[in-house]
Amino acid sequence: MLLIHLNKKRNLSVIVIGLVTVFLVMISRMYLGGHSLDQVVFGFLVAIALGVMYEFGGLRQVISRSLLTINSHATKIKIILFVSVLQLINVVSYYYNGDQGKKFSK
Repeated sequence: MLLIHLNKKRNLSVIVIGLVTVFLVMISRMYLGGHSLDQVVFGFLVAIALGVMYEFGGLRQVISRSLLTINSHATKIKIILFVSVLQLINVVSYYYNGDQGKKFSK
């Protein structure tokens, strides 16, 4: 969604660089043992669906309206902190997962 939002002129080189980056992240997640192929493909399909909904389905307007209606600076800080804590929980749970680092090989 960020790539769509920032690339208003539909510059092909930005799209190619974005897709290459996405595929490199997908490969690195499998190489490091964080995800299997089916998980990476499912994540990619979810991302494509969100991107299509953002561009053509009105998701951009919903997000814009939601963020613009928040007038309180304190509320915006609370949202940022909440999302940050969720991400921290994600990182910590991955770190303490006993299966980290196992390679998916057959």
